[in-house]
Amino acid sequence: MSEKNPIEKAVQVVVAAWSDPAFKSELLADPRRALAGLGIEIPQGIDLDVRDNDGDVHHVIVCTQCSCWPTFLSPMPPFWKNSEYIARVVADPRTALIEMGLTLDPDEPVNVVDTTPRRRAMVIPRRPSASEGQTAAALAPYVNNLNIAGYAR
Repeated sequence: MSEKNPIEKAVQVVVAAWSDPAFKSELLADPRRALAGLGIEIPQGIDLDVRDNDGDVHHVIVCTQCSCWPTFLSPMPPFWKNSEYIARVVADPRTALIEMGLTLDPDEPVNVVDTTPRRRAMVIPRRPSASEGQTAAALAPYVNNLNIAGYAR
């Protein structure tokens, strides 16, 4: 992990998914195997649930039990330690997302993905428009903790 970018592994995963459709398919089907191909190990006893925000449904990650986050990819969990905020996302995710600055299409369903100590989750954010043909280095700044948790595009 780099001191310059603590979410370096998450960036690597997302950029690979944006750049390689075969890797993205494998990541969605078998995250452990896909990440192993990048040299990233999912700790034993942990399963990773990967969702794609490039489809018809917008996924947003929460943890109603504690702060379960894939720290092996990004050591900085989003703002889940606030139980009031968690309850708001679960009860009314669309309004909570608007308050975070993300307004979705009114017809786009929102799926709240609740993590557990055993099952962590991340989102493959929608690839930014006008980013086709960009290098991995140029794509990296588009990846952040908010969009890999579904709180931003």
